Amino acid sequence: MRLSNASPTGNPAVRKLLKLLSQRRQTHGPHTNTHPRCFLGLLSCLFLAGLYVGSLYVWRSSSPRDHPSVIKRRCASVLLVSVVSPAVVKTWIHWADVKVSIL
Repeated sequence: MRLSNASPTGNPAVRKLLKLLSQRRQTHGPHTNTHPRCFLGLLSCLFLAGLYVGSLYVWRSSSPRDHPSVIKRRCASVLLVSVVSPAVVKTWIHWADVKVSIL
């Protein structure tokens, strides 16, 4: 069996694919898949994660973390973030115009 030294662009299928890719790059640009909604979704996720973790450390106390008053305050903080989170998600769904259908 003899291997050819011909370039892969000699293949008609490869040439056609390269032509299609270059046409797509010219018409759509290199960054058409990046959309502002994706960035907003990512920022919303990071915001909710930071809000949840930050809510655990909002309260300053000289008591150890196992003290009942510290546990109650942290539970209240997590409850508050759990109530706020669906509102953030609903706002993002509304802004991003996401259609949610069940079945």
